[in-house]
Amino acid sequence: MARSLLQHFEDVVRILSEQVGDTTVGWEREPEIEERDDQIGRLAFGLRYHDDSTLHVELWADCSDDEPSIRWLHYSFHYQNADETLRFRYDNAPHHGDLPTFPHHLCTQPARALLPQAHRTSVMLHAG
Repeated sequence: MARSLLQHFEDVVRILSEQVGDTTVGWEREPEIEERDDQIGRLAFGLRYHDDSTLHVELWADCSDDEPSIRWLHYSFHYQNADETLRFRYDNAPHHGDLPTFPHHLCTQPARALLPQAHRTSVMLHAG
């Protein structure tokens, strides 16, 4: 049986909360967890780092499959400088239909780059 999505999201928030103060100044936006049901839901939060850069995360996920992995229905990881200029944004918004990794992509300034779905876990490494 699939694990409750709420448990996954609570684990993420707990782990991030333990890190706040070490690598970040704190929450830019307090974590919000929204459940559609026990298997589908949304996690959103923002982190402010010591250099006043911010990481904004929004993730809709589904763990209703019997597999141990979570399917990301929609995601956006938006990292910006203190002056609000974009450092990068990984997302799967369906607005770059010409890309071979559609809808998954990495946006940078001033160019855009491709992001295969298999590498989306590199988001946290890229932010660090």
